[in-house]
Amino acid sequence: MATVLEMLMKQLKNWNVTHIFGIPGRPVGPLIKEMTRQGIKFVLNQHETGAGYAAGGYALERKTLGVAFATAGPGGTNMITAAGQAMAHQAPVLFITGQMSAGKIGKSYSQDSSIFGADLVKMFEPVTKYSARVERGDSFESHLRYAVERAFTGVKGPVHLSLPLDVLFEEITPFNIDFPKVQHTIAANLEEVLHLIHEAQRPVFLLGKGVRTSNSYKEIFEVATRWNIPVITTGGGKGTFPTTHPLSLGVYGLGGSIEADRYLESGVDVMIVAGSSLHDMALAGFKEKFYPEKVIHFDYDPTFVGKSIPRPTLYVPGDLKSNFHKILQMAEETGLQKKNDNALFEVAAAVGVEIKENDQLERMASTIEDSFDPALLETIATAHENEYRTVKVENDDNALTDHIAITPNRGNTTATLINKNHENARLMQNANRSVLSEVVATVEKVASQKIENSMLHEQGQVHSESFEKAFTENTNEQIEQHKPETYISSAKAIEVIRKLLPKNTKVFADVGSHAYFAVKHFDVYEPDTFYFDDRFISMGNGIGYAIGAKIGANDETQPVACITGDGCMLMYGTEILTAVEHRAPILFYVFNNSGLHMVETGMKYWLNCPDYTMYKSAVDFISFGKSMGCPGFRCLNEKDIEKATQYGLQSELPTIIEIMVDPDEIPPTLKREE
Repeated sequence: MATVLEMLMKQLKNWNVTHIFGIPGRPVGPLIKEMTRQGIKFVLNQHETGAGYAAGGYALERKTLGVAFATAGPGGTNMITAAGQAMAHQAPVLFITGQMSAGKIGKSYSQDSSIFGADLVKMFEPVTKYSARVERGDSFESHLRYAVERAFTGVKGPVHLSLPLDVLFEEITPFNIDFPKVQHTIAANLEEVLHLIHEAQRPVFLLGKGVRTSNSYKEIFEVATRWNIPVITTGGGKGTFPTTHPLSLGVYGLGGSIEADRYLESGVDVMIVAGSSLHDMALAGFKEKFYPEKVIHFDYDPTFVGKSIPRPTLYVPGDLKSNFHKILQMAEETGLQKKNDNALFEVAAAVGVEIKENDQLERMASTIEDSFDPALLETIATAHENEYRTVKVENDDNALTDHIAITPNRGNTTATLINKNHENARLMQNANRSVLSEVVATVEKVASQKIENSMLHEQGQVHSESFEKAFTENTNEQIEQHKPETYISSAKAIEVIRKLLPKNTKVFADVGSHAYFAVKHFDVYEPDTFYFDDRFISMGNGIGYAIGAKIGANDETQPVACITGDGCMLMYGTEILTAVEHRAPILFYVFNNSGLHMVETGMKYWLNCPDYTMYKSAVDFISFGKSMGCPGFRCLNEKDIEKATQYGLQSELPTIIEIMVDPDEIPPTLKREE
């Protein structure tokens, strides 16, 4: 025989749970003793919500179960926010809350979390996939089995178990639960889907975070490049497709790109939605002129399918990865070749670059930078066998990432494999230097145009006339007249951070203007390296998620960074002490504008009621960090950010990099109508 407590920890260890996050109290104190006895590390957090956030980051990092616990009453209620955030992040987390002994339920007790007090089981129900109280030891196995299966079935998410103190010590028959092996379903209507995709003349992908949680990067990338389908992501889906790829149009919605707007406005016949419920933040500013003729909607959950875009919608249920893999398989079996050869011209038009018909990819600079899967890059070159030719080139020194530049099959142009392992990229064997120089020149031209368009967008020149008259003109005039020299632009700071961080850095964007500046300006090269939630949007979650990801890191050498703000720090900045105590070297970029900047902007624009969300007393986050043993730097310019980042990347402790940003800078968040 074994106790419930012993079997709980044995199962978690068998499932490769190495760390458990939480804050103890009497009903859950025994968990710590037993987990340490069985070799699981306990992480003492500073707040129950922070513990839940860290467990979520741990789950996303390790692709396994995250675990967090809290005591009865307020400990459990504090953790509800973290459960809601885990649901939005689709993070499989087991939340455990304590409870007075089951034999005493019905009597008056402090912190009672039963139906006679603050019923935590009911409170957790709306923000978890399963919430239950284990009232008898012999029912524990069934509850645990069902909870973990629910956490990993369909759309992943959190679950909750309330464990009374006396039940923990009940003796039960030992058992073993295998980690869930989910049978992924494949839709029955994929032939129709394949036909619509193949016949589409102006298709577009709209990708959400479901692509990340289903790990379908490779399949999405191959479908997009096989049929030359331009790609837009939601804010939460940013990073599910390489932002530097020629087919990438950036993000739509808050923090979105003008290129995405232009392409949608130019007309779409088939929109392929994958892994998004199309909520209001993802579709902010989505006007009728953007509506596609048809929608193909891939999602496990049909609840919101067909509700947001009033156009004929084909629902494709089941697992994203399995469905897209099957589509590719069917295309191979039927010999379908890609169509929509004009897609790159159309993307270029959205970017604002004119391309002549006979100059095609040479002027488009179809350089695939930092692809998710180098092997898939071959598909770009081989798909146009009749138009282009390629030259095979061997790697000379184990390049981290390969890049292919494709040029038309005329003259002495070639498709050249370029090794970018070193900062100064050099041509490989048999490369055509003149072609490369044209490619680089065109890439720079495109990038310059994008930056110019982004600046126009930020200054309000692509917003409504009412916005221009009521807000932008006055605000921008004020900025020019009164901008102090001690600020740096948030947009510029993000661009600088991107240049300084290694391309494989795992970045967690928090909540606020700083996050949407990152959504707009931070390029993402590799999968699983950018996390942002635009659904539940709980402030400070990026801090805890970054800590959990670093503590549970599969690769200890991979840098982890968090882009957060002063408002988020004031809520959960004390969690940095957790990172200090566990020597988790995370770079915390704190964008300090002395207020809740995103809310302040909305208050000015929609209510003409400024200054109520700005702090009257500036917080010194460097001293704040120092009090927790965390080194910090205050940055007023690019050089400061560079020095601080270099330090943080070499440090064995977390680093606070406080960036003093312009409080009058207009964030890319004003597409919302409500």
